Amino acid sequence: MVSAVAAPYTSFRKPGGYAPRLDYQPLQDVIERWPAYVPALAEELKPGRGYCDITVDEVDEAIRGLTSPHIVIRRHAVCLLGDRRLGAAIARRVLPLLGQTVSQDPDATVRRLAILSPLWWRKRSHRYANVVREALNDLAAEVREVAAYWLREQNARPAGRLRASRGDGADVCNDGGPAAVLVVDLRVASPDQRVEAVGGRWAGQFDDDFLAGEPNGTRHPR
Repeated sequence: MVSAVAAPYTSFRKPGGYAPRLDYQPLQDVIERWPAYVPALAEELKPGRGYCDITVDEVDEAIRGLTSPHIVIRRHAVCLLGDRRLGAAIARRVLPLLGQTVSQDPDATVRRLAILSPLWWRKRSHRYANVVREALNDLAAEVREVAAYWLREQNARPAGRLRASRGDGADVCNDGGPAAVLVVDLRVASPDQRVEAVGGRWAGQFDDDFLAGEPNGTRHPR
């Protein structure tokens, strides 16, 4: 029963086609009607087990999940909202809510996940650095540790404008600002237009966050 209840909230569910829309009500009903199943559901849906991807149309339900009285749902929702593929308009809605979660959620794991989720939004999350700095004083060690990690990761990314030359000679730039231009020789590495620096130092995606900067190896966007 637990696996069947959890399946729509895991990577078992594929977006599009006949996949059901994100809906926390069935999960909430099971939690409230059969509380003995909560530990098993928490294990089945713990972060890292593989969650479903959501579409823009499902963001409202994920946001509703942030305010659920049930920790299992809040942990799930906060992870789903870290998907930067949802776009800039969603980022403007989601990032302030994740910041509130960092400051206000009573569960340390939810607060920790709410710090990690904005990291996936890259440069759009920079304005929430003060919220993360405040989390350095959180009562929970796991929250303090991930806050320090978040700040290190953000500080490691280059500030300002980055210009690069693809293997076919075309120039690509982000719009990071008027600071110094860093020139990197890049080559197209795969058909999906992921690029890697010769030597493996930089990697990015040809999108609005292209070449925000990923030092020390390749990180693939979520």
